[in-house]
Amino acid sequence: MRFDRFRLLHLRRLREHRMRTAVSVLGIASGVGLIVAMSSLLTSATATANATVALLGGARYEVTVAAADLDRARDAIAGVEGVEGVRRFVEVPVMVDGDQGWLVALEDRGDGATTRQAQALASTTGVRTGSALPASGRHVFTGPTGEPTVAQIAGRADPELQDRYGGRFAAADLDTALGLRGHAGTETLLVYGQPDAAALAAVAGDADIREASNRVVQARNTINVLFTSLSILGAMGLVVGGFLLFNTMNMTVLDRRHEIASLRALGGSRRTILTGVLAEAATLGAVGSALGLVLGAALARSVIATVPDAFARAIGTPLQTSVPATLLVVAWLLGVATAMASAIVPARRALRIEPLEALRPDVGDPSEHRVTGRLWLIGLGVALFVIPRGQLAVGAAIAGLLCIAAGAAPLITAMTVVIVRRLGTSGELATTALKRSPRRVWGTTTVVMVAVAIAVATTGMAINIRDTSNENLSTTLHTDFWIGTTTGDTIALVGLPPAWTSEFEAIPGVRSVAASTWIPAESGPHIVGISGVYGDSAYPFSRLASDDARAQMAAGDGAIVLKQTALTFDLEVGDVIDIPGATPTLRLPIVAISDAIAPGSGGMINISHDLFATHYGISSFARYEIQLEPDADPAAVREQLDRITATARLPIQTFTGEEFLGDLRRSADQILVLVAMMLLVIVTCAAIALLNTLLASTLERTNEFAALRAIGATKRRILTSVAAEALAIGLTGAILGALAGSAYHAIFVRTFRTTTAFDIDYAFSPAAFAAAIITGVAIAAAGAVLPCRRANRLNILDALAR
Repeated sequence: MRFDRFRLLHLRRLREHRMRTAVSVLGIASGVGLIVAMSSLLTSATATANATVALLGGARYEVTVAAADLDRARDAIAGVEGVEGVRRFVEVPVMVDGDQGWLVALEDRGDGATTRQAQALASTTGVRTGSALPASGRHVFTGPTGEPTVAQIAGRADPELQDRYGGRFAAADLDTALGLRGHAGTETLLVYGQPDAAALAAVAGDADIREASNRVVQARNTINVLFTSLSILGAMGLVVGGFLLFNTMNMTVLDRRHEIASLRALGGSRRTILTGVLAEAATLGAVGSALGLVLGAALARSVIATVPDAFARAIGTPLQTSVPATLLVVAWLLGVATAMASAIVPARRALRIEPLEALRPDVGDPSEHRVTGRLWLIGLGVALFVIPRGQLAVGAAIAGLLCIAAGAAPLITAMTVVIVRRLGTSGELATTALKRSPRRVWGTTTVVMVAVAIAVATTGMAINIRDTSNENLSTTLHTDFWIGTTTGDTIALVGLPPAWTSEFEAIPGVRSVAASTWIPAESGPHIVGISGVYGDSAYPFSRLASDDARAQMAAGDGAIVLKQTALTFDLEVGDVIDIPGATPTLRLPIVAISDAIAPGSGGMINISHDLFATHYGISSFARYEIQLEPDADPAAVREQLDRITATARLPIQTFTGEEFLGDLRRSADQILVLVAMMLLVIVTCAAIALLNTLLASTLERTNEFAALRAIGATKRRILTSVAAEALAIGLTGAILGALAGSAYHAIFVRTFRTTTAFDIDYAFSPAAFAAAIITGVAIAAAGAVLPCRRANRLNILDALAR
């Protein structure tokens, strides 16, 4: 019976007002879609790490030992109480011809491995590849040592393995993998069972011991920097969607004022009306959230695809898109809850409708003269803007903006009316419509304001991040040529022969040669990049430090760490740091803290290449840097460089400093692409909100338009009246949003500085501010198209008859 009543009184209205219903559904859908897409960053990082952990077969620890100490350490570890098995493991980056990949092998002896993936890996013979590498033929494999080896690919890996590492996966038996990898100074042992960590450390000597499960936490921490930056957009998208639904329910209650009053007069209880309104909102929220799940799942793939390569390489493997069922359920419930929360105020308004309202004529919004400014809301909003610090600051600022908007509702409406009155005769006609429904005008203007504020704040911060990064990266211009196996916007992990150093230095016109290599190392829940630097590298990781600090590092007397590393591990200049992953143990004083930016939560530690080769067993280089004499002929030098690099069976690429810098800047531009994609969704929601308001206004003014046309008003006058209403709301929202967004911008930058190590420089962006005004006008234009078409097609006789 109750469902029949709901279907009669509420679902019927949803069918009658299809455009209004569609707008509400799309608003919630866009917000839920953004939440799903942003959350997929963390879920995908977790799924990717879990897939890699599965290859370890349930190992409890990963132990890295010196190659010379392998047999002794293995026997000692196997004798520790609680150890159920010990297996050698190989996981190194390789180039397969010109394709980047990972070579992985698990020893097929011993006990402990429990997962199907590990068993399939251990039983692999020869070389078998994942879905993104060649499936057959003889190919050149080049590992971290830079020594190319030709091997026959025997086919695809087992189905459980083919999509690991984004399909860029080469599985092999242990002996084959060791031959393809080349000589290494360290080896990795997987330890199975539940041994005591202290007992294990006691027999392992100088070995580096890590918990295998830490890979998941490290992956999440690495991507969390990016997630923190973008998640605010997802939250604000849901806020905009909530305001869209708030507008819809406000208009619904106003349209049905007589109907609700009649129900009250016939004995309907307040509870019945309250549950009906909330149930209608929940229905819209449920449908919109379901649509948002589909949108979010599709958007998640785009988000993961645009994650800069540096983040994926810091994790150790390309991200695989994962949108788990749990995330979808939570996002759906969040969308429904937002819809119901947005309907609370309209529902309370419905409860205040008295039975006598059924006898009164339509007089517009009866709340027009009851809306008063609430100074306490404005004060609370200002306090939320100013007082909070740290991670709470962004959320508090959002709540503060909404409080200020609610408290200043009469002022916002009045400002809209002032603007529309300055638009001539058409504006005077629009003024009547605006005054008739002040709540609707306020709600729509607030949606536009929030959308523009987000656009100004996030665009300004993204520009600041890009500019700061570009300024740091400009140190690369100190090098005339960069030589490596990858472009500048990716991290090279495959080695180049160290013998090239002397050959490059012997070329006439070459002043100096620098080089560096890089590996990820684990330190508790964080991944730290370890960079071995030869010569005076122009890369900002070390170049931003002082000359004295770089000289100390080159001599092996200290380490240069990034500010991100210092913040994560609470370090200062002069502190002694245990270099993660070094075998045997390496402890160095910190001689400088660099302001350079690196992906991952652990940042970067720079040490001399001699120490790097000794403690990590890698003597090759990932990139070479060539600095020329002032009078050198760049073309002649490049010809000699190409002659030397042509001897390698690798796809070597040579860049000028300007070309290399351009590649590096592409990573920062990828973040801007993500921001632009999210902003497009939010701004579209604001245009939909304005469309919703103008359609309702057009319907309300049907008789008014008909009367005006009957006495001689032109279609143009009617259309300009609708356009004036749209322009006034758009401009008001844009002006207020630009001001709020500028304040948000400063708060975002301050919060970003205190919660991350990215010391970005704040700079007000006039371009972003001007774009906000243009955005408001664009939203107004987009939202006015359909209502103008409807008004243009108005039939005078039919309208007067109604």
